Formats: sequence, C-alpha cells, structure tokens
Amino acid sequence: MQLLLPPALVPPFSRIERRNNARRKTPNETVPTLAFAYSPGTIDAVLEDDSDVKTKRSSRRDYISELKYGEASYGQDLKLLMDNYILPIDEQEILSSAEHDQIFLGYEEIYTLHCKFLESLGSITGPITESVQTIAKLFIEYSPLFKEYSRIIANYEFARQHLHTLRKEEEKIDHFIKNADNEGVTIERLMFRPVQRLPQYVALLTELKESFKSEREALSIAVSEINATISFCAEQRCVAMKDYHTYIPLNSPPRSH
Repeated sequence: MQLLLPPALVPPFSRIERRNNARRKTPNETVPTLAFAYSPGTIDAVLEDDSDVKTKRSSRRDYISELKYGEASYGQDLKLLMDNYILPIDEQEILSSAEHDQIFLGYEEIYTLHCKFLESLGSITGPITESVQTIAKLFIEYSPLFKEYSRIIANYEFARQHLHTLRKEEEKIDHFIKNADNEGVTIERLMFRPVQRLPQYVALLTELKESFKSEREALSIAVSEINATISFCAEQRCVAMKDYHTYIPLNSPPRSH
C-alpha cells in the first residue's frame, strides 16, 4: 500500500542519510544522564497524579529535581523508540523507505533536539532562585525549536492508523513489533509520548510558577511561549487533517480504546 504524505509533512532525510547519521553516533551513545538514576520506560514522576509523589517534596528544590528526572525519563523513552523500533526497522528494511518515513516522521529530529535540551537542563546548578531563572530562560530559548513537534503531532493519527493497517496486512512488521514490545513499553505508547510532551511542559512550568512566586514573571513568559508553540502545532495539525481522507483510506480500521 503506497500512501502519500501532505507536502508540508515530507520528511527531510532519505534512508541513506538516516543510516549515515546513525553510523556517526558512537556505539555506546546514550541520552545524557543526570545526577540521579532513572529506569527505561518510566513515566515522568513529575506528571503522575500521585499524592505519595507530592508529599515526598521536602523542599522547593525537589520541583527542579523532578523536572530533570521527568525529562531524563522522557529521553529514555525516545531512545527506546529509536533503538528498538525506528533504527532496526530501517536497517533491516522491514518497511519500505516511504512507509518508514510516513510512520516515523519527525521522531529522529525530536530525539536529537531533546538530547540537546536535556544536556542544557542537566547542567543547571547553583542557588535555587538562579536555577529557576535559568530554567525559564531555557524554555523560552527552546520554545521556537519545539515547533519541530508539529510534524509528529500533525502526522500522528495518520501514522497510528497506517501502522495498524500494515500490522494486519504484513506479518513481518507485526512479528517484529511483537518481539520488540515488552510489558508496559509498546511502540504505541512510545510514539504517543512526544504528542503529550508540550502540554506537560506547560503543567510543569505552571507548577513551578506557583511555587516560586519571585520568578513568576519569567515563568509566565515561558508558559506563554510554550502555549504559542502548542497553538502552532495545533494549526499544523488542522492543516494536515483537512486532507486526512485524501491520504488515509476511508476503510482504515477505527481507533481501538
């Protein structure tokens, strides 16, 4: 089945370019680690609506630690998606180059962007007030770059349905994904993580704003900038959805709940 992406969503990397980029990475390259441990596939602790998590905050600095922990956890999930699915599916040519690009549009670019963001976030140290100021400035600096998320968000429903269809029609891809999935960590969950991330940033920054009133102005600007990026992503999704039935067969399976 050959499906075409709307022109605005055409990926920038060919299969050859993608492989060359992968080869330039060192064999042991990982997501930058921080001063505390985290487990692969862990959902961000800062976003769990868990009273036990909230009651463990012994000081305002815990908010910053949780922010860093959550970002490291998110990065580990992106790395799992890259290492367990995107790169091996490409290298083993389980999908055609066109199908691979259609389904995984934007994920490699977000992974690269995230690694840089996490490195900057992890380097923030010093007095707590200065740290919060630096965090606000970091989000303001990166908010225009976060527009890269629009490619994943605009293409997500197409990618999800197309992958679902391919798994029903082609045993090879379904077999690969079943072997790569493990309890609690599936390709569907990992692909959805970036779709959630920008609203999560707003929630995190809003929480910081309530806890650090002296830095409320800078954090408010950061929230405003991320919200503007979210609006941009939503607009791009609307543009893509206008052509939704042009690029996705009308008989595509409905979304499972």
